[in-house]
Amino acid sequence: MSALPFPRTQFNSSRPPQENPVSVRIALTPLLFVALAFGAWYAGLQQIDVRRVTDLGLVSVMPPLSFIALAVLTIHFALNLRARPMQPVVLFFHIVVLIVMLFGIAPMVEPLPRFESSYKHVGITDYILRNGTVDPTIDAYFNWPGFFILAAFVTKAMGLASPMALVPWTPVFLNLIYFLPLSVLARTLTRDARGVWLGLWLFYIANWVGQDYFSPQGLSYFLFLVVLATLTKWFRARGANGNNWLRPREAIYTTLHGWQRAGLLAFVLGLIIFMVPSHQLTPFALFAAVALLALMQRITPRGLPYLIAIAILVWLCFMAVPYLSGHAEDLVRYIGQVGANVDSNIVRRVRGSEEHQFVVLTRVAMTLALTALALVGIVRRVRAGHWDLTFVLLAVAPFGLIIFGNYGGELMLRVYLFALPALALLAAMAFFPTHARDASGWTTLCVIAVACSLVAGFFVTRYGNERMENFSRQELAAVEFLYATAPAGALLIGGSFNAPWRHEGYELYRYGSVEKAILQDDRARVENFMRARGERPAFLILTRSQQAHLELFRGLSPGAWTEFEHALVVSGRFKLIFENEDAKIFQLNDPTFAPRAPGYIGRKE
Repeated sequence: MSALPFPRTQFNSSRPPQENPVSVRIALTPLLFVALAFGAWYAGLQQIDVRRVTDLGLVSVMPPLSFIALAVLTIHFALNLRARPMQPVVLFFHIVVLIVMLFGIAPMVEPLPRFESSYKHVGITDYILRNGTVDPTIDAYFNWPGFFILAAFVTKAMGLASPMALVPWTPVFLNLIYFLPLSVLARTLTRDARGVWLGLWLFYIANWVGQDYFSPQGLSYFLFLVVLATLTKWFRARGANGNNWLRPREAIYTTLHGWQRAGLLAFVLGLIIFMVPSHQLTPFALFAAVALLALMQRITPRGLPYLIAIAILVWLCFMAVPYLSGHAEDLVRYIGQVGANVDSNIVRRVRGSEEHQFVVLTRVAMTLALTALALVGIVRRVRAGHWDLTFVLLAVAPFGLIIFGNYGGELMLRVYLFALPALALLAAMAFFPTHARDASGWTTLCVIAVACSLVAGFFVTRYGNERMENFSRQELAAVEFLYATAPAGALLIGGSFNAPWRHEGYELYRYGSVEKAILQDDRARVENFMRARGERPAFLILTRSQQAHLELFRGLSPGAWTEFEHALVVSGRFKLIFENEDAKIFQLNDPTFAPRAPGYIGRKE
């Protein structure tokens, strides 16, 4: 009998074959380590009391254990970049846990969803659910209703009582789905897996802008990433005209058949067609990026920028007319005012309390640090013979938006957001410019130092406004009392617009703010504003988060808010109709109107 080509004992043994214990240990040990880090981080969250948050934000109440757990996770991730062979499942698990730690902390420690805008977006979605249509005459949001129509469909399809159920964990969900287009985009820059994974890690720890909540921007940003990933992966040009600086030395070309290219291009056009009626700014950012890529011969569909421009113009000229007809002058006056736009987006944001100014300056410092790393990455790539013009263009293109306006003082935040994928991936190239050799111990130490610094800064930059951005149940109870008491058509006035309101009966009320009167301690101005509604009643609601907003952003002195509330009570001109720990509701002391009893639903009138 001839010898068997495998050990005889493999079959003759009475025991079943055993897995290699070394392989099991290699596969399971990192995952168990990450799970332990997550457990320690979660245990630390139990010590957080959000009511004690200062003007530094959430970082002021985070326990050391949570930071230690994040540092351990970061160090472990950096060490796993050196593993041979590299284990993608382990690295992916690191990033998933990182996303939950960074973007899931708010729903874990705060009683209600963050951001006044979240409640407003819920109210718009609720309107569509109740009426089955949109009304472009209500406000600007109804002129770009794509996101809200989709949110209404998802709410109904899932059998949810309210779209509010979708809000708390939306940041985690969105950042998880960002992973796929980002990873595709990263792999068009480099074949080195270390650079790909580090670029993804840097993106998440530098994504502090906070637009990944229940909003048109959060979803449109995902579509933005998918379009760019598709174009740079499957429609990448080979470097026309034979210019070396146009030909990426490390490009990864994908051969597609004609029907495949047509299908992918139709897919891209479909995403653009959905994006244009969903958000005002993102289509312009996409146009700037695609136009630069086409102009510099980085992608093959050279006519795509024209199609994007046509889609934008058609929507503006035909579907957004109700909004533009009343706001055209406000939109046009900022065009070309680069200096004024930069001033309103950067200089004027450095105000408010000293701790808030520190938060703003930390954001500027983190942005500059990531940009500096990206520049180092570009230089190191060029020295290694790799011309990453595509990603340089993607990083530069969003800055063209500065010409067109200030976007309510938030334009520079959006510019950074749109440039962030390219900046993060280029910054990773500062550590891994080529896959020709293994990283040294010094490189790993530098990765750890930079990543840990950015993680620590993340909680200052993203959650620095948490004193005003988180709402308490007492504030929501006051708003619910307001909706149960105020008849349709009433004027609801806040100390500022920062309150958990507009989530129901969106079209039934008018809203206003008396923050200037509070800053100037002008009670007569408040009274005049409330009387200006004539026969329709007006209600003034003052809440803890509104106070925090004025102290953080407008420089309201400590104690001024309490003094203003007390002055309203003792003046005899205002009647206090509701009060709890975090909110007060006033009405003019006028016997001609008596508020309805709590339990009345304004939308029935």
